[in-house]
Amino acid sequence: MVCDVVSDGPGPACDYADLGVEKTVSDSTPREGDTIVYAVTVTNYGPNNATSVQLTDELPAGVTYITHTVSHGVYTNSQWVVGCLDKGTYAQLTVTALVKSGTTGETVVNAASGLTADQPDRSPGNNYASVSINPVLNTRYLLFLPMLFRTYEPLYCVPYSEDFSDPDRDLDRTWQITDNVHVRLDYTVRIDNSPKKKYLVHNKVDEIRVVQAPISFMNRYTIEVDAYWGIKGYEYGLIFGQDGGPGAPAYRFVVDPVNSRYRLKYGNADGWECINKTYPCWKHSSLINPGSQSNHLTVVCDRETVSLYINDHPDPLWQKEAPHPCSGRVGVETQANPKPARAFFDNFEITCPSAMNSLNSQSCGLAAFSTSVGMDVDR
Repeated sequence: MVCDVVSDGPGPACDYADLGVEKTVSDSTPREGDTIVYAVTVTNYGPNNATSVQLTDELPAGVTYITHTVSHGVYTNSQWVVGCLDKGTYAQLTVTALVKSGTTGETVVNAASGLTADQPDRSPGNNYASVSINPVLNTRYLLFLPMLFRTYEPLYCVPYSEDFSDPDRDLDRTWQITDNVHVRLDYTVRIDNSPKKKYLVHNKVDEIRVVQAPISFMNRYTIEVDAYWGIKGYEYGLIFGQDGGPGAPAYRFVVDPVNSRYRLKYGNADGWECINKTYPCWKHSSLINPGSQSNHLTVVCDRETVSLYINDHPDPLWQKEAPHPCSGRVGVETQANPKPARAFFDNFEITCPSAMNSLNSQSCGLAAFSTSVGMDVDR
């Protein structure tokens, strides 16, 4: 840009340029781990064009720089060199940052200051602007949708197998199929167009998606599933011990294949807690197939003990007395961060202890449903 200093009238008094700065933030109460965007706008109110315009905008200690954009000039090491700014025009800087963990309860202030130019400023009072954020703990609560029951009998385990080859074979045993702004759930061919169908969970927004299998309450069982990414997300896995009502508890055994790690969490209306280890919950394992490769997940619930296995390895990833009952219903889970994420599930199977295999077949129907849950990252 070529910027000539012009005057609206004769005399040195007209060599002034009134510059002003404004600053906003996309979310003043973000969660720890959230991404926020600071926007800084410098306006030249005249009466002359301004040259060598520059401004200091240094990020505070409570956030980490990710990226930035500028409409004019260059932003480097907290210094924004705007350059020329004609009267009646403005320039904008946006800085994207990550809210650090441990900032809950703090007031994190970001200031834009030191706005200068070659021309004197008759109104320096608007040469400074700041915004504050007050981060909150990254805790989320379960949301449950209504369910439909027919009859109920206190069955403890019912063998079940689903290869997702025929969604119309039995409406009582069909997993949910839907397509809305939040999620697509469907029986579909896998991404390589092989003829065998899979169950697709396509998260279109940043959230956890829990899909409950159309299976009755159980308290001793083994569940298994094959899973892999079509579009890589944050995690996928099994949910179990879900009692079904508002604020009901549930376990999540999930893997993050991109980083070869897993975690076991237990949640109720008060939020999520780590089970397999103290915070952070994630634990690395070389047994997890990385990237988009398929992983075979297994959970064994024996009333008071929970065991987690991966890819049919004889040794469990984790095996201990369960701090909470694992009785309940089961299903699958995915999380997108960032959106979208597309996971494929296949060969969902429930087996029972040998002493229970003679129990009568399933006699209570449960409408399959999915549940939207807030994000749960980095813990």
